[in-house]
Amino acid sequence: MAFMKYLTPYSGKEDPKSWLESYESAAKAEKWSASQMLECVGLKLKKKAEDSFSNLTGEAKPKSWEQFLTLFLEESSTEDH
Repeated sequence: MAFMKYLTPYSGKEDPKSWLESYESAAKAEKWSASQMLECVGLKLKKKAEDSFSNLTGEAKPKSWEQFLTLFLEESSTEDH
C-alpha cells in the first residue's frame, strides 16, 4: 500500500469526484482489482463518510465497486445540500 499512504482520507470536505479519481489512480498503481478497491476504501474514509459506510449492512452494503461509486456519489451530493 505504498501509494495509498499518500492519499488524503475522504471526510466529506473534499471534492468527491476528485478524491475518487485519486483513490482509483493509487489503486491502479498498486494493481488492485475492483474487489480490493471496495474492500479497502473504508480505510480511507473519515468522519461522516466513514460512519455512513460502516453503517451499511445487508442489502444496502455495496457488493461491487460500481455499486459503491453510485452510492458514494449519491451520498456526497446529499451532503452538499
